[in-house]
Amino acid sequence: MSRNEDASGAQGVNRVKSELVAETARKFGEVRLQLAGTSMFPCLMPGDIVTVRRCGVEDFRPGEIAKYIRDGRLFAHRVVGVEDGRLITRGDTLRKDDAPVHAEEIVGKVVSVLRGGTTFTPRIAPSRGERALANMARHSNLALRILYFLLKTRPTPLEQTALCQN
Repeated sequence: MSRNEDASGAQGVNRVKSELVAETARKFGEVRLQLAGTSMFPCLMPGDIVTVRRCGVEDFRPGEIAKYIRDGRLFAHRVVGVEDGRLITRGDTLRKDDAPVHAEEIVGKVVSVLRGGTTFTPRIAPSRGERALANMARHSNLALRILYFLLKTRPTPLEQTALCQN
């Protein structure tokens, strides 16, 4: 099997997984899945488990995080606007807006994040610190890898409490 055949097979599997996630959200109204990308760093990180609740374009406000499917891939990006019944989105570490997201591409809204045993609701507006980290990650892949390593290995508040009690 050639490298191209292997890559196209993986793309086919990802497309099927993405469609399954979208169909689950449509049927049951909510789906939980693990993230892999870094476009929303540090708000969302690889390994986070997000809960996505099905909703329409009219239910989004700027700052909320939309999960949508495009070209057989799933994306979770922040809504920066709503125009003509479509979402305008952009990953926190990305420089440009995505192509407008049509209603049929929307899987839902990220309503909670599970990271290291702690569940939280993503902020509508990233904090100053989060914006600074995203800006560093936007300009340097090395900075992104270092920051991710540091944040990933830092104890969660729950773990920190347990460490302090022992």
